[in-house]
Amino acid sequence: MGVTGVALLSIVGLRFRNTLFVVPNGIEVQLTDGVRHRFVLWGRAEWLTAINGARSRRAPA
Repeated sequence: MGVTGVALLSIVGLRFRNTLFVVPNGIEVQLTDGVRHRFVLWGRAEWLTAINGARSRRAPA
C-alpha cells in the first residue's frame, strides 16, 4: 500500500471498475496527462460522489 496524491483539477474521468472482473470494489481515475490510476476501495459509489462534488466546487470560473 502507498499514498497517491491527485489534484482535483487534473481529473478528466472517473469510472467504476471491478477487481478480478467480478468484484465491484474499484474505481479508475483518468488524468489530463492520460495517466490512469486504479484504486480498490469500499464504498466506491460514495467515493465517486465525493470526488465529483469536490471537483464541481473547485471548477475554474
